[in-house]
Amino acid sequence: MWERLRRQRLPLIQVRTGSARRRIGNPPANRLHGLLTQIHPSLERVLGPWLQHPAVLTLLERFGSPAQIRKAGCRRLVTLLRPKAPRIAERLVDEIFTALDEQSVTIPGTEAAALVVPGLAASLMAVLDQRKLLAGRIEELVEVHSLAKVFTSMPGVGVGPEPGSSSRSATAAPFRPPATSPSTQTSPR
Repeated sequence: MWERLRRQRLPLIQVRTGSARRRIGNPPANRLHGLLTQIHPSLERVLGPWLQHPAVLTLLERFGSPAQIRKAGCRRLVTLLRPKAPRIAERLVDEIFTALDEQSVTIPGTEAAALVVPGLAASLMAVLDQRKLLAGRIEELVEVHSLAKVFTSMPGVGVGPEPGSSSRSATAAPFRPPATSPSTQTSPR
């Protein structure tokens, strides 16, 4: 039975999870972090932790530079962010404008970066959407397998395109219980 799983389902699961593994470095996200750090470090400190959030990506896709963000104004940004981030929209906009006020110098190349940032944000949104789609497909593959309940009930195993999810358990590696510590072992008498 395990051999059949290896031959039939594993290659497909490995191909799909392999593409996620290659994207773990996530070039669009890395490039966005880099550009924001170069043109406005304090803005990157605010947006960096939220860079893969749909609200922030929508913001960067619509307004690619600090000047465009400032020109949009608080009310417009809150209106833009609220549908995708209702709990943090106002706080995030306040933090964005605080960060914009921290830097008084315009870095050369900021306007050139403003041409690139919206495309990178759109590209990152596409990558994240593709991950969601792959996670759904992988979940469907695992669900049709006769041992799906066993796979998903194992501690530390989930279903998804990320490394370490059910694709790892699908290799049919034998279960090895954790090693017992010397203090719990009984000594022979």
